[in-house]
Amino acid sequence: MRNFLLRLSVVFILLVSIGLGTALPAQALSEEQKLLSEVWRIVDRAYVDETFNHQNWWLVRQRVLRQPLEDRESTYTVIQDMLASLDDPFTRLLKPDQYRSLQTNTSGELTGVGLQIAQDEGELRVIAPIEGSPAEQAGILAGDRILKINGKFTKDLSLDEAAAQMRGRLAVASR
Repeated sequence: MRNFLLRLSVVFILLVSIGLGTALPAQALSEEQKLLSEVWRIVDRAYVDETFNHQNWWLVRQRVLRQPLEDRESTYTVIQDMLASLDDPFTRLLKPDQYRSLQTNTSGELTGVGLQIAQDEGELRVIAPIEGSPAEQAGILAGDRILKINGKFTKDLSLDEAAAQMRGRLAVASR
């Protein structure tokens, strides 16, 4: 009986040793996974509502890291979905070009035609012309539709693209 227990112990130790030796090695994160993890970390550290909309935020991270992240655009989509799960209208991803646009818009360094614009159901509309701007001087009014910019139909432009088309050192507005 003693021999049997000794042999069983040796077999058990060998099985455990073999099992530990063949365990999958830890894999390094891809660049896309690193970006996703960094976004998760920023939200985890800075988000005001610690309940994260009654979610286990760590499990959200684990779930999104398992998704295929083939390129930067697919990573952005996963990040947008992850942030949308917080159900917070003020927490969203700004892609690099959108962030640069926001910086430009808020720095006051560039001028343009002088319009506040919005996109409503795919249609570009004027919220208000800025006082003293070329747009105001041209008679553009709140509620006016913007159909073309520099000969290009606005229905084919995002809000950021339309704003970029109207931005510059000196722009001219026409009705």
